[in-house]
Amino acid sequence: MNFIANYTLAGLIFLLILGSGAWVGAVGRPYNTLLFNVHKLIALGGVIVTGLEVYRTLTALGVEAAPVALVALTVLSAIALFATGALMSIRSAADRRVLIIHRIAPAVALVSVVGLLLYLAGTEP
Repeated sequence: MNFIANYTLAGLIFLLILGSGAWVGAVGRPYNTLLFNVHKLIALGGVIVTGLEVYRTLTALGVEAAPVALVALTVLSAIALFATGALMSIRSAADRRVLIIHRIAPAVALVSVVGLLLYLAGTEP
């Protein structure tokens, strides 16, 4: 079983999330409702696809502390993205701190997912 190949769909969705988020930001305020909702739905789909794959992978392996910590960090990043995205959509002027968190959280998620993939690739039989 090649763990990295199993996450290809999740990686492609992640790229779609980044692209659609950049598009939403480039269009500016007020956010285009259709574009903003498409971005949110792609993000939700990405969280679901990635979560299912991680769950399937960790149940196939013995669960250890390192992958659980990396998964928790990824989940916290996803929650931060959803929360800050919602705050940015309802405020007339987004707070700079919220925008900073919204820009940092994808990097934290990417680093934790790559760390998890490297860990899982190293535990293949």
